Amino acid sequence: MIIVRRFFAVLLVPVFLSVFLVTLLMMRVNDTFFETGFYANTLTELDVFNFIYDEAIPYVIDKSQREGTFPLVYIPTGIDATPEGISSTIKRVFPPEWLEENAHAIINAAVPYIRGDEQNFGVTVTLDDRLEVGAEVFEELLIGADIHEFLIDERIQGAIDESNILGELPLGISLTSKQLMEGVIEIIPELWFDDQVAGAIEEMLPYMLGRMDSFSITIPLQERAEMGINVLEDWVLTGLEDDSTYQFLLQEQIAPAVQSALGSVVQLPYGVTFTNAEVVAAISAVLPREWVAERMREMIPVIGPYMVGRTESFVFLLPLADRTTLAASVLVVIADAKFSEAYMSIRTCSLQDLFDLTLSLDSLPACRPPFVSYEQLKGVIGLDVLEELVAAIVKPLPETLALTDELLFAQFEANGPFDLDDLRKTLRGGYVFTEQELESLIRSQSAGPAEGERNVALLGDIRKMFRDGFAFDDTHLRNQIGSDFELEMLDRARWLLRSSRSSTTYGLLILGLVALAAGFLGGRRWGSRLAWAGLPVLLSGCVSAIMLGPVAAYAFEVIDGSIRGLEANSIVISKILDARIFMEASFVTPMVSQSLGTTLFGAGLLIFGAILVKRGNHKARWE
Repeated sequence: MIIVRRFFAVLLVPVFLSVFLVTLLMMRVNDTFFETGFYANTLTELDVFNFIYDEAIPYVIDKSQREGTFPLVYIPTGIDATPEGISSTIKRVFPPEWLEENAHAIINAAVPYIRGDEQNFGVTVTLDDRLEVGAEVFEELLIGADIHEFLIDERIQGAIDESNILGELPLGISLTSKQLMEGVIEIIPELWFDDQVAGAIEEMLPYMLGRMDSFSITIPLQERAEMGINVLEDWVLTGLEDDSTYQFLLQEQIAPAVQSALGSVVQLPYGVTFTNAEVVAAISAVLPREWVAERMREMIPVIGPYMVGRTESFVFLLPLADRTTLAASVLVVIADAKFSEAYMSIRTCSLQDLFDLTLSLDSLPACRPPFVSYEQLKGVIGLDVLEELVAAIVKPLPETLALTDELLFAQFEANGPFDLDDLRKTLRGGYVFTEQELESLIRSQSAGPAEGERNVALLGDIRKMFRDGFAFDDTHLRNQIGSDFELEMLDRARWLLRSSRSSTTYGLLILGLVALAAGFLGGRRWGSRLAWAGLPVLLSGCVSAIMLGPVAAYAFEVIDGSIRGLEANSIVISKILDARIFMEASFVTPMVSQSLGTTLFGAGLLIFGAILVKRGNHKARWE
């Protein structure tokens, strides 16, 4: 009979071992995963917050750059756009201390809910103070990265290259792209630009924080436009030097005025004619560059106010009276040659012809009297070539040539690639940048209309998050889960976790009952009963220590090999291994200690009690 009882007592050993392992596991879970301090300690021990900035973010950015999902097209070249540089910038805005503080707040709110102690939880992370820091960092980046150079090289230079502005400059100005950019840099100096950037960021900050629904930044350009007048004068004088402005005045302004006043051909006595081109050439001969340059200097103060929007039109009177008179004196030599050629081209008169010959200014004679030269003819008929030229050419020409905004800027078409009226309006009132322009800029930089709208909506979400903070509670969690089945599973898991916290008490009670049953089944007296009760405690402690010690160590080696074989960055793999080692040290190793402690204390106490009882019984028999 005792053999059967002891057989069943031995069968209780695996039962005790199973309950012992489960109880041991639940005790460790209660001391770790159910305690908020465990998570905070884990994050600190693994140095997660510094790892995020030093290793994780650079790795993700580097991978994205290699895969082409993190374009740097619109990042100024002066900004450190390396993975380490970007991570360092993020770290300044959201330092590890800030992450740690908010991580602890999230853990303290979420863990009680997950383990079933609380029915609700809510976490709000405020971001407005970080945006203010971010604005300071962003301003430093832009100024330190020479955003001025980026704007000049990437934006303005690009706009000039794409437009036809160099082919539409007024006054015949001919500039290279380099010359135009040098003028732009003189008008928009770096120091002034940096001041405007700082002011713009300060103006946008309340909008980005969500404290305001709109913003309007006005960059005053009137003063810079005044500087532009000086640059315009330099360009005009440059155009005179390379002949472009000079030829523009002759061919585009003076020549049409001459043709309008004289027609295509000027008729003089004796069939002598002057073409429009000959008249213009004569005028150009008496228009030295110094004279033209002086007129241009007089014109700039008239054009300048119009260009900067202070006047709606202008009229500049180019004096031509003295120039046309001088041109007539230049034409005298040509006219004399033409008159002489016409006279000398007719036949010589015979004696009979002389009786019928009539000399006048109205028409060439039928024949040329012998021994009468052209010079003698002029004296006879009273031909004053200069007087004829003045009457035929100089008097019909206007004394002044009116150069107006309509004439000089006719090539600029409204709403074309370069809208002069829009430029003048901007120079007059300043460049205004509002939330509408910001959204338009976002849309234009997006890959397509749909993505543009998504990015604009994302901007709105970011502003709302900065205003209200990042809020997450059990309602958000349940909405994210969505499925009724999954929600039911969540509630069941929370109930089980809550119930399991008291399972250790039941486990210890069951262990005591199993040990007591083994003692009564295996022993006949109290001494042997205590010994048999200590047997499952001793064996379970030894077996569990072996399972959680050498066996688990071998399993961890296998797991480590699998981790090292992952297709991931070596830094990430190293951190996973650190996490695995930490979990072993904080979870498994303490279980080994608890197992051995239980064995030494529980089994030792029972066996020692058995020895004392047996000794007492043996002494009683001898007495």
